[in-house]
Amino acid sequence: SSIKSPAIGTSSPRRQHMAKELFPFCSVSPIRGNVPTRLDKLRSGQFDAIILAMAGIERLSIDTSDFCITSLSPDEFIPAASQGIIACETLRDSETAGLLRRISHSETMQLFDIERRIMALIGAGCHDAAGCYARKTERGFLISAFYRNSGIIRRECAESVIDITLEEMAGELLN
Repeated sequence: SSIKSPAIGTSSPRRQHMAKELFPFCSVSPIRGNVPTRLDKLRSGQFDAIILAMAGIERLSIDTSDFCITSLSPDEFIPAASQGIIACETLRDSETAGLLRRISHSETMQLFDIERRIMALIGAGCHDAAGCYARKTERGFLISAFYRNSGIIRRECAESVIDITLEEMAGELLN
């Protein structure tokens, strides 16, 4: 008698890759449909677990009381670069650009730049199995990233060496 691997459903290549890394004993498959449809697929037994963005569940005010929800740490389950950061684009010298500069959060902007720069260095697009998560530490920044089958690479560095660190990480992610 063979034991069936637990089945995990998720839509993005990044989440599929991370799920395979974190749960190698599970089978990971694409899942389609809106959030309620995906939850129905879980409820009906098509999947043993699904991975969704909690923001979507909260935004839709979906009752999840009949599910066991586990939050995945961004240090372990690397998000898409700049995930959760709100950004606005305007004409460079417009009145709106001036207003946005006054209300912009400088630390968030630094983290946004770090995450976007590493994705640009490796040439990753929004449909690639790639992610990056940067956060501020006492010594500078802790950066976690992966690209395709690279595994997760982590570096802590001072702000003064961020450019060198990102280039080294990109080289390692591409090899």
